[in-house]
Amino acid sequence: MTLRTILTAAFMTLASAGMMAQSVKIAGTLRGSVPADLKLYVMPVGVSSLQPDSVSVNGQKILANTPVSPYNIYKVVAVANRRQNIVPVHLTVKKDAANLSMTIDAEGNIDFNKADADTKALVAFNDISVVRSKQLWMDGKTMQAEALKSLVLGYHAIADSLIRVCRPSTVTTQYLRLWASTFSFENMENLRFATGRMPQDVGVDIAAEAKRIAPAVDCPMSSAFDSSPRVVLASLPQGSLDERISAVENSVKDALLKLRIEDVLLNKYITTFRYAVNYDEGLSELTSLTERYGLDKKYLSEFKKRKATVSGNMFPADVVLNDLNGNKVDFAKFRGKYVYIDMWASWCVPCIKEIPHLKAIEKDLQNEDVVFLSISIDSNVEAWKKKVAQLGLEGNLLIDAKGTLAQSLNVNGIPFFLIYDREGRMYKYNAPRPSDARLKPLLEGLK
Repeated sequence: MTLRTILTAAFMTLASAGMMAQSVKIAGTLRGSVPADLKLYVMPVGVSSLQPDSVSVNGQKILANTPVSPYNIYKVVAVANRRQNIVPVHLTVKKDAANLSMTIDAEGNIDFNKADADTKALVAFNDISVVRSKQLWMDGKTMQAEALKSLVLGYHAIADSLIRVCRPSTVTTQYLRLWASTFSFENMENLRFATGRMPQDVGVDIAAEAKRIAPAVDCPMSSAFDSSPRVVLASLPQGSLDERISAVENSVKDALLKLRIEDVLLNKYITTFRYAVNYDEGLSELTSLTERYGLDKKYLSEFKKRKATVSGNMFPADVVLNDLNGNKVDFAKFRGKYVYIDMWASWCVPCIKEIPHLKAIEKDLQNEDVVFLSISIDSNVEAWKKKVAQLGLEGNLLIDAKGTLAQSLNVNGIPFFLIYDREGRMYKYNAPRPSDARLKPLLEGLK
């Protein structure tokens, strides 16, 4: 087993299950005006977890079990009065146990009792970050360019100031500096959405800033921050997948960060590739990279699954379609006819808007060689059935509740339309939608 294989397995474990062998029992007291609807959760920093661990509250006593944070830093989440407050805390773990005592007010705001230097620094940085983020989104549109630049890039100075005043541990000091770097980068990314102004318009050079902070981000602690891969990617030259993977392999030092970055690149490549245009070229490039750098073969496998999007390929064999009664329906039943497929979902507003146009075309089309097939990608079968009834849908109504079809056909947004020929082969990928005037002549011309 190669080192990359071992690291990949470790990365996938962190990314999916977030499990660690060692856990910590957190107990303590809760004081203050405790909201009646309060819900508390705790999340260990540096451990990927699908769900935060609930904290049981019994009067003034609180209790939780959670994986151990490698940095002894945890995020306490308080949900009350339709508000969510997230506050970081440093806990000293002794014999797999730690004490967490805090005061909470009617709004769910948290104050840690007898906080140590690490917690004081973490909480202070968190409070300042929240205030500055609100300022970016609320006042950013009217701020002067220089003030806006200072707002976005000022987190490093704030972290350094808190480190000097609070004197936290070495681990927390590193965490604060990485937090400042990644949070500043996230705000640079958000500038356009928050203010309507491009970063360069206010003197912010994302690539230059990324190059400046990437060396510090390239460390084992980078796993504690979701934006770490994006920081490093922004610091590297743009180009083809081959050029970008090669740059990552040659410049990134931390092995797990390297895997996270490559995962971002490869997943983006797979989900945005134009399979119907140059499948063979893409397959060749990805195969070469997999062999050269020992990449996980799952990416190659995912790429090959999407060959179904290429004209002339059969309808995906692994897709399970069911009708309203739960019966399995084989796509082969439509052989001998052209099949116009509408991929939709009950929650998709644009999909619903196309349905009246679809009904009109079904009614008016003068071509018996064409059948219409509605395939929902709802994961909730009952929601699909309810919407079918509400919309008065009839005809060939099927559901792909497992989402296999969208993945196989590389469909990243709905509504999406396709046409299969008489033999069940792809005829038209991304066909015109029902509201498009080009659709009816296209379907009438199919013989």
